[in-house]
Amino acid sequence: LRAVQRSGLAALACLAKVAKSQALDHGAAPIVLASMTKFKRDPAVQMSGALALGGLCVSSSHNQRSVLKYGGVDVLLQAMAKHAEHADVVVAASEALRTVLTDSVR
Repeated sequence: LRAVQRSGLAALACLAKVAKSQALDHGAAPIVLASMTKFKRDPAVQMSGALALGGLCVSSSHNQRSVLKYGGVDVLLQAMAKHAEHADVVVAASEALRTVLTDSVR
């Protein structure tokens, strides 16, 4: 099951940048966040999930609001704290946080 989550999130991370609205229409944000929460000890799931969330939120205030609504900031901060020794997780989560929070306060 963990391998399926890793592969699925990695694929979604690639698709998120080109098919944002379609992915969000099908509930991508809450699904990604649920997967990251369930597999919080798996660095590959955390990295792929963060990349997917960041991709969904690039230039999309609607997607940013969705990620915020479903607790994305907390999930990303937890990923960074739990996997501080994994640079790829920290970089992916911090970039996703920046993307999620850019212009979201306006």
